[in-house]
Amino acid sequence: SSGINAEYGGFEHVFVGEIRNGSVIGFHNWIQFYRLEREGKVDYRGFIGGRRQQDSEFMITIQFSWDEDADDKDDAALKYVGGTMLGTSPEFEMAMYTLAWVYGKENDVVNIPIAIEDQEFYLIAHVFKGKYLGTCFTSRTPQEERKR
Repeated sequence: SSGINAEYGGFEHVFVGEIRNGSVIGFHNWIQFYRLEREGKVDYRGFIGGRRQQDSEFMITIQFSWDEDADDKDDAALKYVGGTMLGTSPEFEMAMYTLAWVYGKENDVVNIPIAIEDQEFYLIAHVFKGKYLGTCFTSRTPQEERKR
């Protein structure tokens, strides 16, 4: 798969999320998570720890399920590992992700080191064909470029 769904652009993938083959992909926005959790469509499944660096009040890594109709939890899609910044405005996130897209026009996978106050992390973007933003999110660790 190229990572680009004709029905969704990078914006929808990152801010709204998608369900594909029973799994949640994208969905890196805390406002969307909060809104859908209030509607009973998202079920928080827990914090993801393990070998990851400790998350902070600024970033979290979690697992959750998403049921678009909120009626039958048996058909909910699972987000195995999802990360998001907390308390940021959509404008801030758009600015960050636009920066990653501009920087990523010459790269397949972008890892931009970022420091805000005492928080250090990477802004990760996957850019396809030098012009399409497939996804963008923050992570405590960089990602390797995918093998073609």
